[in-house]
Amino acid sequence: MTSWILDLDGVVWRGVEPVPGSVEAISRLQADGHLVGYCTNNSSKTVSSYHHKLNSMGIETPDIGGNSPIVTSAQAAAQLLSPGDRVLLCAGEGAAEAVTQRGCTICDQGAVDVVLVGYDDRFSYSRLAAATTAVLGGARLVATNNDPLYPTEFGPAPGAGSLLAAVEYASGAQAEIAGKPFAPMASLVLQRFGDLGVFIGDSLATDGELAKELGWQFGLVLSGNTSEAQAESLVDQEWVGENLAALVQRHGGHRPAARS
Repeated sequence: MTSWILDLDGVVWRGVEPVPGSVEAISRLQADGHLVGYCTNNSSKTVSSYHHKLNSMGIETPDIGGNSPIVTSAQAAAQLLSPGDRVLLCAGEGAAEAVTQRGCTICDQGAVDVVLVGYDDRFSYSRLAAATTAVLGGARLVATNNDPLYPTEFGPAPGAGSLLAAVEYASGAQAEIAGKPFAPMASLVLQRFGDLGVFIGDSLATDGELAKELGWQFGLVLSGNTSEAQAESLVDQEWVGENLAALVQRHGGHRPAARS
């Protein structure tokens, strides 16, 4: 069985709207016997909310070996923490869920062990000040991801990396980054989905580099952050498509060889 692991933002949906053809493409992959999973750097939502959003679009999300088919940068970041850590959270509900499940305590004041930064549309100057003070006081700086942008139905919007840049600049620290394309996320993907797979994403810098880390085939869609001009000379054009539906139409029968 081949795993087709899909980014969410820009591949399956843009904001609240599915990318044209994505729902049907996923149904085809599942009907053909492929394992379909999802890997996102967006740490703002809980895993259950991602299930609900996929299901509401008509996409089935069966468990894989008793685990959810969805892995997030929040989960990858939580693996870098130690149970019992006190965490100042500059991130959304998904990160809060992962940190709590890890056995850590979320703190708004007092001494903390870790500052965790992720996408959060409520990020403020006061939160930046608290994070800076904590890091200067000796707390580790951990980030779910460092994507500068993420795709929405209105166009690109500032991502977690934009918020992280402010904390790094103010504190002078460099964060440990958990999400795509870094090793913590790669490890999580291999644990959940196995050694053989295809990774489909809309970003060369995150999705493409993660595919290299995994040793998997990478498929680039042009329905998110990357334009046709940017993709033209950088990747295998056979694995560049207007959207997920185009790649599934072309390569739905692809069966990758075992990793060497």
